[in-house]
Amino acid sequence: MNLKQFEESGFSSLSSLMIRDDIGQLVVGARGKVFTLNLDDITQKTSEAKWTVSSADKALCQMKGKDTKECDNLIRTLQTLEDGKMLVCGTNAFNPACDYLDAFLLQDQKDWGESIFYATFTINSESSGACIQSAVCAYKLSDISRVFSGRFLTESDTGSWDTYTGEEPFPHPGSCINDELRAEGVMTSLDFSDKTLLFVKNHPLMEGAVTPITGKPLLVRIGTFFSKIVVDQVTSLDGQLHQVMFIGTDSGWLQKAVRFDGEEGRIIEELQVFPTPQPVNFLQLSSKTGQLYGGANGVAVQVNVRDCSRYTSCDDCLIARDPYCGWDMISGQLKKKHPIVHLNIRIAQFLPCSPETNLPISWRLSDRILLPGPRHTVLSLGLIIRPSYSESGIYTCETVETVKGKVHRKTVVQYFVQVQDPSTLVRTLKAAVIVLSCLLILLICSVLVIRHIQAKKQNHIGCGNENKNNNHMIVSPFFHYDPTSDRHCDQEEEQSVEARSVKTILILPEVALANLEVEVEADTVNGCTVIEISG
Repeated sequence: MNLKQFEESGFSSLSSLMIRDDIGQLVVGARGKVFTLNLDDITQKTSEAKWTVSSADKALCQMKGKDTKECDNLIRTLQTLEDGKMLVCGTNAFNPACDYLDAFLLQDQKDWGESIFYATFTINSESSGACIQSAVCAYKLSDISRVFSGRFLTESDTGSWDTYTGEEPFPHPGSCINDELRAEGVMTSLDFSDKTLLFVKNHPLMEGAVTPITGKPLLVRIGTFFSKIVVDQVTSLDGQLHQVMFIGTDSGWLQKAVRFDGEEGRIIEELQVFPTPQPVNFLQLSSKTGQLYGGANGVAVQVNVRDCSRYTSCDDCLIARDPYCGWDMISGQLKKKHPIVHLNIRIAQFLPCSPETNLPISWRLSDRILLPGPRHTVLSLGLIIRPSYSESGIYTCETVETVKGKVHRKTVVQYFVQVQDPSTLVRTLKAAVIVLSCLLILLICSVLVIRHIQAKKQNHIGCGNENKNNNHMIVSPFFHYDPTSDRHCDQEEEQSVEARSVKTILILPEVALANLEVEVEADTVNGCTVIEISG
């Protein structure tokens, strides 16, 4: 459900809300003012009229012991008249009492008696947590009218309630004013006689009871306080008519619920509609725009109840069973990747699971269903694992729905879990570091050896170029020529494949021989001393 919000400074104590489809406006009553918002986009404010309390009226209210906030003008009633004008009523420095019953009427234009009356009920409303139970029930107005047209109960001397058999006043208490009563001069309930009013006071209970049309509540929730409800009639793509309920809670949640024939009502979507948790005090549904409008203290919201974008696959759409939505088989399906999770033994890990629907979830490890236990804690939003070596595998989060006795499962997310011992991991890392260090040292040594060999070869190739800075007059080495060639000893031989295979020699001047402390075999050729180095 897409959401838009309207907030502004000076806007507080939203006290009434009304949709004007005829002019495309949302009329908002608040503390000391009335303003309108664009029905298509409530973030756009279109007009405002202030209606504050005079200083004299506020002082009089405070003299009666009222709080300063109560001594203001809260716009409680907004009503459109037949001529298009709007009736606006405010508290004008007086705070009326409120009840805890809210209802939304689906009017049957042909037969009002067949109209359905939806109401929310909450028991243990003064408690908190799991003690609170809320329910939604549906009634026919014809059933209500029949009960109020029936007989009354009266309290006996023993305290029991028995059927009243005495004379009843005219008109019958609880009956609607019709032409017959108008002919008797009864135009409104203010025209009832004192006898009738006294009878109603002494006989507040009717003999019959109004039962829901389904014989039981449409929806029951534990731990939730229902604050408001509106209902929309939707014809799904298969031609069936469904009643979709939009329920506000005291913590600011909007719940979208639907009941199918022969099944319990279930919530198919939830949305937090306010920036901070607070009761949903107003809900209105526009049949023209298909938008839901709500309000709380200082904020108004607009929700597109027909948004189907959250269903990313055919399975998601079918499992949700949202009457507003259908799946186009031409559309592609979204493919999700399954992440790999590495867990450390003895360290708990949370695996999140957030299904698109409000169906219950279950978890599987490979092919077996996980049950709550010391190593697995199943939550509504995921799974807590306290892993051991046997916990490795594929974890699958599924939604579970039973339709006509058949269980349907839909995969939401999968995790490939690998469990490792921290000590084993440390040892593995140490071994890896040692191996890498050895490889690095070997690589460095190889590079040094190669460079040393290359430098040694360069130092052993050359002719008798004298180093004048050296007292021993060492000459540069070179490779000996091929005996079949005509090259002299003072010519540099080019490096070739044949040169690499000849014997290595050093050529020194004759005067340097006295300084050599080695045993060599020397010979003199063309003024050069040829020394053959063996070994």
